[in-house]
Amino acid sequence: RDIRIATRSWNVNQVKVCKSIHMRDWLQLQGDHKPDIIAIGLQEVDMSMMAMKNQVTHAHEPWLKCFRSELGIPETDSNKAPYVELKNRQLVGLFLVVFVSAELYPFVSDVEIHVVCTGAMSGTLGNKGGIGLSLKLFASQVCIINAHLAAHMEAVEKRNKNFQQIIRQLRFNKPGFDHPLGPMQHDILIFMGDLNYRIGNIPYEQIISAIDKQDWALLRRHDQL
Repeated sequence: RDIRIATRSWNVNQVKVCKSIHMRDWLQLQGDHKPDIIAIGLQEVDMSMMAMKNQVTHAHEPWLKCFRSELGIPETDSNKAPYVELKNRQLVGLFLVVFVSAELYPFVSDVEIHVVCTGAMSGTLGNKGGIGLSLKLFASQVCIINAHLAAHMEAVEKRNKNFQQIIRQLRFNKPGFDHPLGPMQHDILIFMGDLNYRIGNIPYEQIISAIDKQDWALLRRHDQL
């Protein structure tokens, strides 16, 4: 059967919960064709020193409560809710949560979630890094990663190394396999987040003009990806 997966990525800049958007529209919950799986990745949920030290704080909780409410998941007795929360994880500013429809939930198994730090102190802090969730859907292995890569225009190589480190270090112990699975060994891999790649080597005004003219070829030529 066809599966609809909605991925949502947002650098929230430490805002507790944004009231300026219609959350149901953002989550694609309007209309008849609602997603079967919803993966939400936030960045910069909490960039405090406490978060750097502990990795997990309470900063993600208002967002999670908002998502659960919009998805019709009550705080108690969620057995009849239209969606089921698989797992969630915070890594300093990063937050990943994945929901699956109640109809599809019986066909999901082997859910794992792990983190990789690529930030300050020679890549040991989690101000940059990735959170990866692996699940088995029917007979297919699915991996969803929320990442925040190195910032600044000139840091292309550092971003590339962040990506490679996340892919290299994320490993999932899956039943039926004699070795841990990496992200690239899954049947489906979704890599999202604030990747920080830029459009460079052309003036800002020319970029805006190209967008207005829908000159995508020019933008692609100067895209760091």
